[in-house]
Amino acid sequence: MQDNSSRKCEYSKLIIPNEPDYARIAGSYSVAIARKVGFDEPSSVEIGNSVTQAIELSMKYSFESTQRSEIDISFERVAEGLKISIHEKGLPLDPSEFESEASCSRVVGDQDGVERFFCINNFMDSFEFRNLGTQGKETVFLKKLPSMGVDDYINGCNLEFYQSNVIAPDPKRSPNFVVRRMKEEEAIEVARAVYRAYGYSYGYEQVYYPQKLAGLNRSDEIVTAVAVDESGVVVGTLSLLCWDDNSQVAEIGQGVVIPSYRELGVFSRLVDFQRDEAVKLGLKGFFGLAVTNHMYSQKTASRFGGLDCAIILNYIPATVDFKGFDRSWSGRITVVACYKDLSNPGPISIYPPKNHAPFIEEIYNHLGRPFISKHDTDEPSLQQFNSRVKVLPALKYARITVNGYGANFIHYLKPTVRELLFSGVEIINVFIDLSNPATPLMAPEIEKLGFFFGGVLPNAAMGDDALVFQYLKGTPINYGEIQLASSFGRKILEYIRLNDPNWQ
Repeated sequence: MQDNSSRKCEYSKLIIPNEPDYARIAGSYSVAIARKVGFDEPSSVEIGNSVTQAIELSMKYSFESTQRSEIDISFERVAEGLKISIHEKGLPLDPSEFESEASCSRVVGDQDGVERFFCINNFMDSFEFRNLGTQGKETVFLKKLPSMGVDDYINGCNLEFYQSNVIAPDPKRSPNFVVRRMKEEEAIEVARAVYRAYGYSYGYEQVYYPQKLAGLNRSDEIVTAVAVDESGVVVGTLSLLCWDDNSQVAEIGQGVVIPSYRELGVFSRLVDFQRDEAVKLGLKGFFGLAVTNHMYSQKTASRFGGLDCAIILNYIPATVDFKGFDRSWSGRITVVACYKDLSNPGPISIYPPKNHAPFIEEIYNHLGRPFISKHDTDEPSLQQFNSRVKVLPALKYARITVNGYGANFIHYLKPTVRELLFSGVEIINVFIDLSNPATPLMAPEIEKLGFFFGGVLPNAAMGDDALVFQYLKGTPINYGEIQLASSFGRKILEYIRLNDPNWQ
């Protein structure tokens, strides 16, 4: 395909004579273009059939038998998928003349002197016939790609990243916008906004697939809020991402506000809205995972009251493309968990392992979370085994959440870790239940496998507070590259470094 630089889209054009044999030639070309764009073989063949039939229809009704003319067929990779336009300058035509072959209805409110008709096609997502006056006639098809990612949209028409040097908004301005849950048709705008702000730096792939994002919002696995201006344009977005079916917390992320609406209270309104939504969902709290290759997202987390409580080393792969930032770090990127309580919990009983008890208690005090630290000497019951494994392939990351140990927990953990590493996972977290009396017994056994301290994340062990351990697959940490905005975050990092077996 030739590059059409003025439109920033993949574009090609085919010109054929108005002779019947060429309809199928154009159809074959359409099949090849559909394959290149990304359609599967059956869909590509159907696209070719639709183009062939439309050209045959045009030849039948638009040209006299002795008339020699040309038909132009253009193929454009657009945001939604593939757009095909068939243009000719044959006889004037009323779509009612071929009603038996294609049922069309006129569109009210035609513009620019163009008479438009929407027609029915059993395969194409859109089929429009246009009378262009002295410029002839045009038939326009659109076929959407299924399960498109944001890279599909970008391949269609380039998206510009938000610029850091835009004119600062007027702080006295009082913009009119509403904050509400995302409508399904707005999922593409959310995906584009996240891409423009983050590139591919956001670890959860579903945000780059608008159809998946819409589906996850229907099931409340993700709750996406949008700020919409008076004209219906999405000017900001923020999401709650539920980790597990039984978890009492959600991650808050995908936060974007377009440059012209920054510093105007949009983000604060989005946070307030999501706080209310989290309460409706019965969540006890939410947290952000802020990257540490810069401090902007950490400062954003502090705006919703998030407090540092854990650090996950090397969480984001080195291959991630952070748009708008100089590449001044090496290797994978660490994140800091910033937690916000949504309720006023009473004192909870925790069973910290002896070697980490003082620092775990310090984290609880930092969070303002009441606790009773217990150090029972009797050997506890191991209770029923209850564990889950969550793998995020895009991050090469896995999380093992444990709420009950059972008698053979370590025998389960060893092969599970081994299988994850063999499958390509590079970072493994184990979340164990701090309210379980057996935790002080099991934590040292976990550390013997090469895991080390990561922090505390309230309500993240299937509803109970999680003690976080981490395992790194032969990946050295450059602690000097990790940037932390808060003094307590730096304190957590230093404690982790002292417990990192690679630094002993």
